[in-house]
Amino acid sequence: MGPQNLLLLFLVTPTLRAEARLTDGSSLPTERVATSREAPADGDTIEPPRLERYVEAPYPPEALEAGVEGRVHLLLTVSADGTVTDAEITAGLGHGLDEAARSAALGFLFRPARVRGEARAARIRYAYEFRLPEQLAQGDDDAPGTASPAQQNPGGQGAAPPSADSPNADDDGVPPARSAGDAAAREGTAAPPEAEIVIAGQRPGDRLRRSANAVMVLDLALAKKESADVGEVLARAEGVNVQRMGGVGSRARFTLGGFDEHQVRFFIDGVPLEYSGYTFGLQNVPIAFAERIDVYKGVVPVRLGADALGGAFDVVTDRGTRGTKSAVSFQGGSFGTYRFAASGRHLAERTGLFGKVEAFHDVADNDYSVDVQVADAQGRLAPARVHRRHDAYRASGGNVEVGLVNRPWARRLLARVFATDYSKELQHNVTMSVPYGEASYGGFTAGGSLRYEHDFGRGLSGSFVTGYVFDRADFRDRAGCVYDWYRRCVVERRTPGEMGDRASDRSLWDHTGYARWNLAWAWSPEQALRFSIAPTFFTRTGEERAQPSASSFDKLHARRDMAKWINGVEHEANLLDGRLQNLGFVKAYLQIAQAEELLTADVAVQRNFQRAFFGVGDALRYQLNDWAFVKVSYEYAIRLPEPTEIFGNGIQIADNLVLEPERSHNVNLTLLMDALQTPAGLLRGSVTGFHRRAENLIVLIGREDVFRYENVFGARVLGLEVGSTWTSPGELLEVGANTSYQDARNTSHEGTFGQFAGDRIPNRPYLTANGHLRLRHRGLTSDRDELSFAWYSRYVHEFHRGWESVGRAPLKPTVDSQLLHTAALSYVTSGASPEELSFSLEVQNLTDERAFDFYGVQRPGRAFFAKTTAVF
Repeated sequence: MGPQNLLLLFLVTPTLRAEARLTDGSSLPTERVATSREAPADGDTIEPPRLERYVEAPYPPEALEAGVEGRVHLLLTVSADGTVTDAEITAGLGHGLDEAARSAALGFLFRPARVRGEARAARIRYAYEFRLPEQLAQGDDDAPGTASPAQQNPGGQGAAPPSADSPNADDDGVPPARSAGDAAAREGTAAPPEAEIVIAGQRPGDRLRRSANAVMVLDLALAKKESADVGEVLARAEGVNVQRMGGVGSRARFTLGGFDEHQVRFFIDGVPLEYSGYTFGLQNVPIAFAERIDVYKGVVPVRLGADALGGAFDVVTDRGTRGTKSAVSFQGGSFGTYRFAASGRHLAERTGLFGKVEAFHDVADNDYSVDVQVADAQGRLAPARVHRRHDAYRASGGNVEVGLVNRPWARRLLARVFATDYSKELQHNVTMSVPYGEASYGGFTAGGSLRYEHDFGRGLSGSFVTGYVFDRADFRDRAGCVYDWYRRCVVERRTPGEMGDRASDRSLWDHTGYARWNLAWAWSPEQALRFSIAPTFFTRTGEERAQPSASSFDKLHARRDMAKWINGVEHEANLLDGRLQNLGFVKAYLQIAQAEELLTADVAVQRNFQRAFFGVGDALRYQLNDWAFVKVSYEYAIRLPEPTEIFGNGIQIADNLVLEPERSHNVNLTLLMDALQTPAGLLRGSVTGFHRRAENLIVLIGREDVFRYENVFGARVLGLEVGSTWTSPGELLEVGANTSYQDARNTSHEGTFGQFAGDRIPNRPYLTANGHLRLRHRGLTSDRDELSFAWYSRYVHEFHRGWESVGRAPLKPTVDSQLLHTAALSYVTSGASPEELSFSLEVQNLTDERAFDFYGVQRPGRAFFAKTTAVF
């Protein structure tokens, strides 16, 4: 029984408190532990499952002939609609009795477990007792094999949970059986008076998915065992587009709800991605460190402190602190790709001292074949297939976290330090028409943070994070040669530099201090108030080492400072016994910027500005039944300009201190089907429609020899996302599919893009579809292993690189439609040490299609990968 089938676990047992565990080894957080004689906590109403329909099992002839009687112990999974979806035999008798008991139990009908009036799925222990007819038990070989209900304990009677006057449970924690003639014992009963009920709460991701938030929760438990990275996992999700400029380590553009990565924000555990040590992109974050990804669509909660226009991605890592745990993974494959990750943690239970270490190292040559135009000896272009020879990627890093947990004065007090370093070669220009031989970029990031979390009592809790980050971004382009696709020096350059009109060897140095302070007050089970304060202070300087002449002065030396505060207040109301949830919020934005403009080497002019804005939003969820929800959400969202957009880069990009923030009205409507358990299996699905109307969108505009970010156009986005997954009983087969349509169009009738009013915004896929199939076989060599096969398919419809109203249809630059497939075979086994060991083989782009995410930029062809992961 997999974790998808367990929204809540009730373990009816007379023993001391025990932790409920999922079959994958992970544990669910405990909400409450109480015996049935205890009064529930304030605001809690806990009702265990109650048997309403009993099914009598026939006594197997084989057991009658052998004279076998006794109890078959089962662990029943009772769904939120009261049906028994699984019956696991924990201790059997053989002789056909186990199968008979299991078959009968699957026909039981319960009144489902309830918490605060809400029906929940549950697991209960149950003993089905078989007693031989009285004559046969006394040795009368002529006695019949069945007995009537009037007899003391006829054959086939099952053991229902006893009524309130029943005797104590036996030594294995299962209540003793009642006779079949006692109807009250079979039906309408609940837990015994001395039984302890352990209530294990929903996973955080499950609670978030069912909340009013406009969020999609992606669990990474399976993906971590395969070779897909974070970018690939997100590309398979509905509503998310990931366009890459090449292989491993290449730059990527994320599009969510029609808005790209400039309008969405990226986080790790609620802290901005770039402040967590991963300045080289979300797609390159080691998936081994992540547990799930929460994708907020258009409406972003105040706790993230984000000025996001189109939504946010929050990577949630393993925040567990209990015991000692370590993990290591290694992946190798095509194009010189090797990825290593390791982590370990330990908690000294007596003192609360906690420590955690994570490290990774990634390398890739990215020397896959591409189709290009190569000049012959006469300078004539001809098609050729060549290997990429200047596209290598290297990245490594790690972090250490130490502190105290589970103290009377702090749930967590943790200090974290980190450092990462990366480098990436540049193979070609943005359309893959000009090869490079020396250009490269990279960077180094180091910093630290202090996190404090605590429940202060009386419904008051807080989470406070403060940190500092240093980031160095390097770019080098000093090539003295013109290179061809074979990385041969064809001719010497008159002036160095492949990518512009002059050489560049520069570094930008950013210093950032930040905080994320969140305070929540739940003064009743129905009402809560949350406050968020998120200040950020940023300073940038730089150096250009490749000056055109000795008399030139370096504009990168100018200092640029920016500060912004994003504060919010959110009110949560849970009404109608929790079926209706509403989240209303207000956000305040303040931005202050100051820049030096160097007129000469010794003369600088100070320029500065200050501005403030407000945003509002509301999210509502209504629960139709145990598995169906309707969600509606709205936000008037604001995105403040980034430092590079305001200050430029001191060379090709000029500053623009009057740049206005982007604004958007975002609306979502979702029908969610979450964990519908049927006799045919588990169903999940959702249908989401959304609308975005944005203005003041920021675009990089070129004017003669200088570029500048400007507010140039507005956009309207209409979209529809549909997704569904079916999992068979026993999780032997899983099939899922999703499709997304995003119609993003220019609404400006004047200005730079006024002539393209009504056109679809170019260079973005607008129609995508994904499908997957997973087959599982458990018990291949033991009862603790699993072999699985997965198939993933992704379709991207053709889209134009430029404005669709420009040019004749046959001549328009277009990225053709693509259908790509990936196949993966995985084997997982569990034991004492390692706790889990997995191996996987994966083939990406199985049919070796020519794949493109951007016009002209070819992605890798067929690739083979192997990965092994061990958890201790």
